Amino acid sequence: MPFLSYNTHKLCPAKGSKSYRKEHDAYKSPNRDADPVNSVEKASASFFCYQWKGSVTLETALILPFFFLAVICLVYRLEITAVQTNIRAGLRSAGKELAREAALVPVVSPGDTAGRVVDAIGAARLDRSLVKGGSAGIDCSKTWVNPMDGKLYLSAVYELMIPIPVFHIPGWEQEEKLTVKIWNGYEADSFGSLQQEEIVYITENGVVYHKSPNCHYLELSIRPVAADAVAGLRNADGSRYQP
Repeated sequence: MPFLSYNTHKLCPAKGSKSYRKEHDAYKSPNRDADPVNSVEKASASFFCYQWKGSVTLETALILPFFFLAVICLVYRLEITAVQTNIRAGLRSAGKELAREAALVPVVSPGDTAGRVVDAIGAARLDRSLVKGGSAGIDCSKTWVNPMDGKLYLSAVYELMIPIPVFHIPGWEQEEKLTVKIWNGYEADSFGSLQQEEIVYITENGVVYHKSPNCHYLELSIRPVAADAVAGLRNADGSRYQP
């Protein structure tokens, strides 16, 4: 409809001006139905010129708390991930040192392990993190050495706290675990030299070594028999057994 296109580009006269009073009086006059097109245009103009009043205070009050809560949750989630990554890295650094020392003395101290983890991460970093107690909140009492399989089992237990007093979020316990092979004396670059050395063979309970893997002394077939049955027995070469 052409009159709608016309009214959307029409400037609204200021309230109280002569144009506004003239248009307003023309709309209220008894002859407003004499020209239907003109009446519709003026009615449309009055509709678009009306100042609609509204407020977004209620919507803002409802949405803003959830928006800020989502932002806070995202920030703390990133911090939790950073804390977990740092503690794993600190546990790995402490495990390398303890694995080397456990080769001589297969005993670890929980306090010493926790101290190594804190030194690797940094006490200042833990004190300003979400870990309850800061650098003193790392518990490595579950760390132990198994001399049977030659492995060091490390554990770091700590509690995370979200400092939002309004929501009263309770803390929860977190544990990081790591298994490290105890150092056995070999180095990575020493395996290449083993190919040039002579290989010898020994039995499980033997005291001498043999250069050939086909030596018959490595595969002895000894079994108990009665003394009167020895005369009828023969060895692999067909020879008799001598007393």
